[in-house]
Formats: sequence, structure tokens, C-alpha cells
Amino acid sequence: MRIAEVGMPVPLDKAFDYEVPAHLTAAVQVGSRVRAPFGPRRLVGFVLGLRDGEPSRPLKALEKAMDPAPLLTSEQVALARWLSARYCAPVGECVKTLLPANVRSAMRPVLLPEPGPLPEPPEAAPAGFELTEGQASSFARLDDLLGARRHAAALIHGVPASGKTEVYLRLLRRAARGGGQALFLVPEIALTKPFFAEFSAGMGLPVALWHSGVGAKAKREAWLGLRTGTVRVVVGARSASLLPFKDLRLVVVDEEQDESYKEDDNAPYYHARDVVMERARASGALVVLGSATPSLESYALAVPGGPVELLRMDERVARGTPPPVVRVLARRGVEHECLSPELLTAVKERLQRREQSILLVNRRGYSNFVMCRACSWVSRCPTCSVAFVHHKGAAADHQDLFSGPAGYSLLCHHCGKEEPVPVNCGRCGKGPLRFSGVGTQKVVEELRQKLPGARILRMDGDSTAGEKATEAGVWGSFRDGKADVLVGTKLVAKGYHFPRVTLVGVVDADTMLSMPDFRAAERTVQMLVQAAG
Repeated sequence: MRIAEVGMPVPLDKAFDYEVPAHLTAAVQVGSRVRAPFGPRRLVGFVLGLRDGEPSRPLKALEKAMDPAPLLTSEQVALARWLSARYCAPVGECVKTLLPANVRSAMRPVLLPEPGPLPEPPEAAPAGFELTEGQASSFARLDDLLGARRHAAALIHGVPASGKTEVYLRLLRRAARGGGQALFLVPEIALTKPFFAEFSAGMGLPVALWHSGVGAKAKREAWLGLRTGTVRVVVGARSASLLPFKDLRLVVVDEEQDESYKEDDNAPYYHARDVVMERARASGALVVLGSATPSLESYALAVPGGPVELLRMDERVARGTPPPVVRVLARRGVEHECLSPELLTAVKERLQRREQSILLVNRRGYSNFVMCRACSWVSRCPTCSVAFVHHKGAAADHQDLFSGPAGYSLLCHHCGKEEPVPVNCGRCGKGPLRFSGVGTQKVVEELRQKLPGARILRMDGDSTAGEKATEAGVWGSFRDGKADVLVGTKLVAKGYHFPRVTLVGVVDADTMLSMPDFRAAERTVQMLVQAAG
């Protein structure tokens, strides 16, 4: 008897055996999408393995092979098993993450497009600049590793503004030759647009974009194109690490230390950096990790004789530009204000010189929490037990701190639950209540009060949510000089290049050290170094 091991989209820690009927023997292969009875239901799952033998008990039979050819490659099936074992997740849920919903759940057969002739990327135009010594040596070594066509891993430890993007672009162009494919990962959706635009202009080949904000039709086309090899380069966020590839040769993980590469919401709780390392090992591809502040894990792997080779880029591209001057300012006597007088004066000077400033505030919202002054009660989410964050709504400019949903409200940053601001303490019933901490909204409000006429933009998870093009709009508007000051969370300290910015201020920098995270000190240093660069 032919037996198929099928991964079903259910939260159970095993796959299920089914009999393969004689008329489906040729159609059912490893990676095929099949329909089968599952209790009182009929579910669509994927074949993870086939074997011949006699079962120990009667088996139900598969009902239908959904597609003319397997959708999953053998490498993806192995990846699903690895994800299940590595992250203790149901194998069916792991398979589910490997396909977009409109491919996984399609009722009609999904046809893999026939790959046509693959154009070669054109030769790059002569660069109008010379690579620095660090750029040249790093590219030469990585080009040798890429040409060897066997698995290797390297860590580029380059200071901010050392020109890592130029090295990435040249490697991507080399990897795409001869039908090869390359994956470029960034930690935040907001970073995909500028890199996508730069690589699309520099590659001479179509570049796919992949993140949760991409439409279903575009995702389907990109997924099928990568599966058949017609799409050669993809720029994406964390989930792009799970895409199919026909001939993967290069993976670049920019800002590899970023915590956004870790999936925290749905099983499997994978880390994109570890996923691409495993996939590159199976595909014989080169992995390039890049960062100005590498994670301790990656740095430990890059010791002499370790599995990762360390490459350094210690010189800034603008050789005549000195390292930034860093000053630490105390906020004494300004308990009710966000900005110190020195920082405010520096912003005013940039406005007079028509230069730009960036203010980094690592908390979105208005105030970090609401606390009773009498009994120290803190308003917390009843579901998550974390402190509610005080947010300012669209109509809050002319209302008090206790206004309704159109004005101020409390929001849980973990589950999204929203509640009105309490008037009295939830424990003692008295008060008064204190709104503590500084968020991006409060900084923007203070800037508008003290710098009337200044053009101010805010970039955080709230301002960039809801519209697909908002991230590009905020980034593009500030880049084009349509704003004087950009206030934002860690998004503003990652990967952007703004030539007119001459001042970067970090508001309440030391509060990050008190976060309940064993990596708090490491992440604080990483963020400050990124911002200073």
C-alpha cells in the first residue's frame, strides 16, 4: 500500500497517514496539495512524505490531488520539518506559513508558470566614485565566496555610513547572473520601500517586494515567480525568509541584530536570521550578515575558525566627514517638559540654517502609563497584564487628557485593546492620576508649541499604519525637504540616508536601560550607535 504522510493545518504535533488510492499514485508526490477527510471535516494539507508498506490500522484515503504539480519543493518540506523541531511548533502550522493564503486555500488548481528565457542583469555603469579600502576588500572576499557556489557565511561589521549598501548591490547583481536568485532582508516594513527603489533602479531586473502590507495578488505573483525561478531578487521583511527559491545563491540580512527578525505573534516563533542560515546550508548559498552593531550571537560565531567569517569596514564613505560629536545632556529642572533647553536651542539653530533634525523617542504614544499618585495603582490591560499606554487621538488637540476615543485613550501595545482614560483610580477610587513617561506624540506636541511654524513629521508604528504608502510618504517627504524635524521611534535610526540632517537627538536615552529585558543594555548601545551614525 502507498502511504502518504500529510501535514494538516491544525495545532497538533504530528502529521497524519493516509492511503494513496491507485488512481492518485502518479499525481500525489512529496509537496503536493491534497484534500482528505479529517474527522467530520475535509481539510487541505500537504504531503510531507511517501512510503510503501502495510499500516498498523485502517487508513482513510486521500480524496483529491489539488494541483497538477507539487507546490512545495523538497527543500521547503525539509524546512517545515526543521521549523517544527527547532521551534516546537505543529508541522502543519509550519507548512501553513510557507504559502500565501490565496495559494494555500485556492479551490481551483494552482498552475506553476512555465519559466521562459531569463534575461541577464546588464553590466553596471561605471561608478562615479571609488570604493573605500573596507568596501573593496569585503566585496572581493564575498565575491570569491559567492563564486565558489558552496555554503558560507560572513558578517560585515561596518561603522555607520561605511557603504554597506553598495557592497550589497554589487553582490545581488552577481548572484542574479546565470539564473541565480537572491534574498535581501530588512527588519522593518518601513525600510523595504527605499531599498526596493534603490535595488530596482540598480539591478536592471524586476525586483519583488514582500511583507505583510503587500496585496494578495502581488504576493501570489511573487511567490509563483520565485518558485519557478522567473523572479530573481526579492526585498522583504521577516516573512520573506520563508519564500520558495529555485536556485538560491545569496541571502543578505541587513541590521541583523534587530529584534524585529523574531516572530512573536504566531507559531512557529522563528528567527529569520536562523531560518536563512539553515536554508543557505541546505542550498549551498552565501549568507551575508550586516550591521554596525552586531548581535552578541553573531559576533560569537565570527571568532577565528568559527562558522562565520568576520569582515570589517571601519572607514566612512565620506572620508572628509569626521565622526559625529556626541553630547550627553541632563534634563534637570524640566520635569514637565520633554526637551532640554540645550536640545531645543540646537533644533532652533538648524531651523535658522535650513537644516534638518531627527529626534528619536523609543516609545510611541503620548505617555507611557497612567498611575495613581495616592496608592501607585497603574492602569493595566486585563488580558495581558501590561501597562496601558496613553495615546492621543486625532481630535485631542483641543481636549483634556481624559477625553473619549476621538481624543485621548488607553491602548495596549501587546493585544491592541483600547479603553477610555479613567477619571478615578481603579483601586482606591480617588487619585489624582499621573500621566508618566514620554512618547512620540508628546514630543511632537511640545515642538509645535515651542517652535511655531516648524514643519514636523512623526514616524512610528501608529503614523505608518493603515495606508500602504504611508511609510514611503513620511520617508520621502523628509528626504525631499518637506519637513524640518522628524520625530520617531527606532524606525528613524535604521538604514535611512538624509543628507540635510545635521542634528540627531535621543530623548530619555537612559530609560531603555530599565526595560524588563536581559538584552536591554545591548539594545540600548545598538540603537544609540545607529542613531549617531
